[in-house]
Amino acid sequence: AQSIGFNGNLAYIVVNASNKIEIVNRYTMQKVGDITSGLESPRYIAFANGKGYVTTWGNGVGGGAIKVIDLGSNTVTATIVVDDYPNKIIEHAGKLYVAHNDLGTNGRYISVLNASTNSVSASIEVGDMPDTMKIEGDHLWVACNGKFDYNNTANNTAGSIVEINLVSNALIQSLFLASSPARIIHMDLCGSHIFYTINQDIY
Repeated sequence: AQSIGFNGNLAYIVVNASNKIEIVNRYTMQKVGDITSGLESPRYIAFANGKGYVTTWGNGVGGGAIKVIDLGSNTVTATIVVDDYPNKIIEHAGKLYVAHNDLGTNGRYISVLNASTNSVSASIEVGDMPDTMKIEGDHLWVACNGKFDYNNTANNTAGSIVEINLVSNALIQSLFLASSPARIIHMDLCGSHIFYTINQDIY
């Protein structure tokens, strides 16, 4: 299981290597359905406008797409082509924000999708390897892991935390970490504080 998403009483368990999504009652864990076709290396799921949106990596060597799910029939009804390696996805006010987890030049952007038209409406440049996203009001906070290349450490870059105004899609501030590489594994918001983890430490 790669990830899990909640919609009403249902939990959608994204099973990456099996190319499917298991659907269960979120309170009893009783299976109620599945989606077994049209998904190539699914990663994360979000919900908007009565539909499910699943990030997929295709064959895993580049490319990627967002698969649109009809929640009534549990079938893939549309494909939205986006830049390489769309990963985590989050919904806000009828829009979907997709982080691209690519080591190349595309791996520093957030794609903005319009759920009414199933199209990409904007692209926001953030830091390298955006990952965890949290929304507070009309502000999107993004934890960017920084590049971590096992084969060529000269390509490594420091992680950062970025704040975006969701009304204008404008970058408000970027907080870069001092050391490189310093991968932010988890991030959450609590009141006026940001909590994030690096290795075994919480900041």
